[in-house]
Amino acid sequence: MKTSVLSGKIALCEAQPKDYTDWAEEQLLAGHESESVVILASLGLGLDKDPDRWEVENLFSKCLTELSILFEDREKAIKDYSLFLCESISSEVITPQEGLAQLSCFWRQEHRSRTQ
Repeated sequence: MKTSVLSGKIALCEAQPKDYTDWAEEQLLAGHESESVVILASLGLGLDKDPDRWEVENLFSKCLTELSILFEDREKAIKDYSLFLCESISSEVITPQEGLAQLSCFWRQEHRSRTQ
Protein backbone atom coordinates (compact mmCIF):
# COMPACT_ATOMS: atom_id res chain seq x y z
CA MET A 1 0.00 0.00 0.00
CA LYS A 2 1.35 3.41 -0.94
CA THR A 3 2.01 5.91 1.81
CA SER A 4 -0.40 8.39 0.17
CA VAL A 5 -3.21 5.83 0.21
CA LEU A 6 -2.61 4.96 3.85
CA SER A 7 -2.43 8.63 4.83
CA GLY A 8 -5.81 9.17 3.15
CA LYS A 9 -7.35 6.27 5.02
CA ILE A 10 -5.88 7.58 8.27
CA ALA A 11 -7.24 11.07 7.55
CA LEU A 12 -10.70 9.59 7.05
CA CYS A 13 -10.42 7.35 10.13
CA GLU A 14 -10.82 4.33 7.84
CA ALA A 15 -7.39 2.68 8.28
CA GLN A 16 -7.45 -0.87 9.57
CA PRO A 17 -4.52 -2.80 11.10
CA LYS A 18 -4.14 -4.75 7.84
CA ASP A 19 -3.63 -1.46 5.96
CA TYR A 20 -0.64 -0.68 8.16
CA THR A 21 0.88 -4.15 7.80
CA ASP A 22 0.33 -4.06 4.02
CA TRP A 23 2.11 -0.69 3.94
CA ALA A 24 5.04 -2.14 5.90
CA GLU A 25 5.29 -5.09 3.51
CA GLU A 26 5.37 -2.66 0.58
CA GLN A 27 8.14 -0.68 2.29
CA LEU A 28 10.22 -3.83 2.67
CA LEU A 29 9.72 -4.74 -0.99
CA ALA A 30 10.86 -1.22 -1.94
CA GLY A 31 14.04 -1.67 0.13
CA HIS A 32 13.02 0.73 2.92
CA GLU A 33 14.02 -1.34 5.88
CA SER A 34 14.05 -0.48 9.55
CA GLU A 35 13.52 -2.49 12.71
CA SER A 36 9.95 -1.25 13.16
CA VAL A 37 9.05 -1.84 9.50
CA VAL A 38 10.18 -5.47 9.78
CA ILE A 39 8.18 -5.97 12.98
CA LEU A 40 5.07 -4.29 11.55
CA ALA A 41 5.24 -6.31 8.34
CA SER A 42 5.66 -9.51 10.36
CA LEU A 43 2.39 -8.81 12.21
CA GLY A 44 0.57 -9.10 8.89
CA LEU A 45 2.34 -12.34 8.03
CA GLY A 46 1.99 -14.02 11.41
CA LEU A 47 -0.60 -16.37 12.78
CA ASP A 48 -2.46 -13.51 14.45
CA LYS A 49 -4.57 -12.21 11.58
CA ASP A 50 -6.12 -9.54 13.81
CA PRO A 51 -3.20 -7.64 15.37
CA ASP A 52 -3.85 -5.17 18.16
CA ARG A 53 -4.69 -1.72 16.71
CA TRP A 54 -2.72 0.17 19.37
CA GLU A 55 0.38 -1.94 18.76
CA VAL A 56 0.09 -1.51 14.99
CA GLU A 57 -0.40 2.26 15.17
CA ASN A 58 2.47 2.62 17.65
CA LEU A 59 4.81 0.63 15.40
CA PHE A 60 3.67 2.63 12.39
CA SER A 61 4.55 5.87 14.17
CA LYS A 62 8.03 4.47 14.87
CA CYS A 63 8.35 3.48 11.20
CA LEU A 64 7.63 7.03 10.08
CA THR A 65 10.32 8.34 12.41
CA GLU A 66 12.89 5.71 11.42
CA LEU A 67 12.27 6.26 7.69
CA SER A 68 12.01 10.08 8.04
CA ILE A 69 8.58 10.12 6.40
CA LEU A 70 6.40 13.17 6.95
CA PHE A 71 2.70 12.82 6.30
CA GLU A 72 1.02 15.37 4.10
CA ASP A 73 -1.72 17.55 5.50
CA ARG A 74 -5.18 16.06 5.92
CA GLU A 75 -6.78 17.83 2.95
CA LYS A 76 -4.03 16.73 0.54
CA ALA A 77 -4.14 13.19 1.91
CA ILE A 78 -7.88 12.98 1.27
CA LYS A 79 -7.53 14.41 -2.25
CA ASP A 80 -4.75 11.97 -3.11
CA TYR A 81 -6.77 9.04 -1.75
CA SER A 82 -9.86 10.03 -3.74
CA LEU A 83 -7.73 10.29 -6.89
CA PHE A 84 -6.29 6.83 -6.18
CA LEU A 85 -9.81 5.39 -5.83
CA CYS A 86 -11.00 7.05 -9.04
CA GLU A 87 -7.95 5.77 -10.94
CA SER A 88 -8.54 2.29 -9.52
CA ILE A 89 -12.12 2.37 -10.80
CA SER A 90 -11.22 3.71 -14.25
CA SER A 91 -8.41 1.17 -14.69
CA GLU A 92 -10.75 -1.61 -13.51
CA VAL A 93 -8.57 -2.55 -10.54
CA ILE A 94 -11.75 -2.31 -8.48
CA THR A 95 -15.37 -2.36 -9.63
CA PRO A 96 -17.46 0.81 -9.60
CA GLN A 97 -19.49 -0.72 -6.76
CA GLU A 98 -16.35 -1.33 -4.67
CA GLY A 99 -15.11 2.16 -5.46
CA LEU A 100 -18.41 3.72 -4.50
CA ALA A 101 -18.42 1.80 -1.23
CA GLN A 102 -14.93 3.10 -0.47
CA LEU A 103 -15.76 6.64 -1.57
CA SER A 104 -18.73 6.64 0.81
CA CYS A 105 -16.23 7.03 3.66
CA PHE A 106 -15.68 10.61 2.44
CA TRP A 107 -19.35 11.41 3.04
CA ARG A 108 -19.31 9.71 6.45
CA GLN A 109 -16.27 11.72 7.51
CA GLU A 110 -17.76 15.00 6.29
CA HIS A 111 -21.03 14.18 8.05
CA ARG A 112 -19.14 13.40 11.30
CA SER A 113 -17.26 16.70 11.03
CA ARG A 114 -20.48 18.68 10.67
CA THR A 115 -22.24 17.05 13.62
CA GLN A 116 -19.38 17.51 16.08
